[in-house]
Amino acid sequence: MNVKEAIFRGQARTVEDAVDAWNAADEAAGARDTDDVVTLYIAFASLAQGWYDEAWEQLFQNRVRHVNETGNHLKKWFTRAVELSRLVARCVADTRGKGYVVEGADAIPTLTDDFERMVRDIDEKWPWVNPDELAASIAAEERGGRRRPAKEVFDELRRRVR
Repeated sequence: MNVKEAIFRGQARTVEDAVDAWNAADEAAGARDTDDVVTLYIAFASLAQGWYDEAWEQLFQNRVRHVNETGNHLKKWFTRAVELSRLVARCVADTRGKGYVVEGADAIPTLTDDFERMVRDIDEKWPWVNPDELAASIAAEERGGRRRPAKEVFDELRRRVR
């Protein structure tokens, strides 16, 4: 596990623990503490978004050694981020339902949508390496098939991401 993944996991667990504590609190404390849960979640979301952007940047700089493994980790953690968004949103909905105002809560639907988009982008745009396709491509090349220049491959990857 790399450092960013360890931090992400720790922060995700902290948000989850805060939601659990919020659920166990009495109504008055729960209402006051919702602001803190939301603030913590927004900080987590900022960290996660930075990690996501950095992963794509590293990919395009050819600095991702294990493409499939990295993609799987990203998908796992951003799926977890969507789950956390929903947990926090339930806290907010409950608090608002009791007539309280929750600072920063308006950002949660957008962050949830962002995390859902990130998971879709990883599924659809991440350059997953299929060993069977790779073997077939190598065999075709050995039989005299066309070899694609690196620029063409990278241009295609960039087009997929945009």
